[in-house]
Amino acid sequence: SHRILDSQPYVEPQNLPQTMRKSKSKLSTFLAEQPGPAVAPAPTPAPTGIFEMDSNCPTHIQEGFLDVSEAPGPGESYDMMPRLQVTCIDGELIVNTNSVPHYNFIPMTPNDLVERDEEWRVPLEPSIDSNGPTNIGYTGSVVLGYMGFTNTGLYIFGPTEAANPPNQAYGDPVYNNILDDCGGHTAFAYHNHYLNIRCFNPNGLTANPGTDPQPEIIHYSIILGFGPDGFPILGPDEYANNDGVSTVRPESSYQLISGQNPQMHVWDAYEYVEQNNPDIYLDECNGHSHENPHGYEYHYHATEDFPYIYGCIKGSPTQLGGN
Repeated sequence: SHRILDSQPYVEPQNLPQTMRKSKSKLSTFLAEQPGPAVAPAPTPAPTGIFEMDSNCPTHIQEGFLDVSEAPGPGESYDMMPRLQVTCIDGELIVNTNSVPHYNFIPMTPNDLVERDEEWRVPLEPSIDSNGPTNIGYTGSVVLGYMGFTNTGLYIFGPTEAANPPNQAYGDPVYNNILDDCGGHTAFAYHNHYLNIRCFNPNGLTANPGTDPQPEIIHYSIILGFGPDGFPILGPDEYANNDGVSTVRPESSYQLISGQNPQMHVWDAYEYVEQNNPDIYLDECNGHSHENPHGYEYHYHATEDFPYIYGCIKGSPTQLGGN
């Protein structure tokens, strides 16, 4: 037979032998001294970019540059993040950068993405060169390399590639489809031949700004970068004569020559045709002069069509790429 035990609460007998009491005490002490569950270490913070803005810079400069420290950077495969430091001293806008994009890097050429530390200086109050514009390819030798910088600290190049590959020698990188969604690719450093406003507005600090959803906002007269002469590069839309009401999208005045192909020697494929309405049609440098909210005598525009940013340099460039 089985005996059913009463389910009364257990009460420790008071007449336990002393040795049993000591054993139980030791067990309690042992259990109390055992370590608890292991605490997982705090996750390593994700690396962030660096952004520093000089409070002495004019308001339009402070508002024009984007805080790249808020962006995700080129991706987990790259041990680097963008760095952008902006100062204004003795009439100069000074930009220090490591030339790293704030968005996912998509290889479009055989060249690796590398950090390249640069310091660029342009005048805060630029002026139109009285000797005329500086050629970058239309009226003389093709100029390659540095032609200003974006509002995120990236190189800007002209609308021309170099001699390689031979079947695209000095051709149009937009036409040849060798740029990423933001208009850039790598050579000795990452650079932009084209400026997609989706990548260089305050809502563009995302991993894939060319395709990520953004608010349906038209950014009028937004600064996307600066030329090597200090004049700003504005986005594709602006207020006509700074009236805050009438809007316009200026257009390039360059036209493709009949029978020409911009795959190679792009400057031979286009010609500048002066138009009658300077508020809409841009000059040979892809810019124009009119009253604007930033106070500059002149500004360039990023356009959908060739030459995309510059056709020439209107002011005196402080430095410029080589022929």
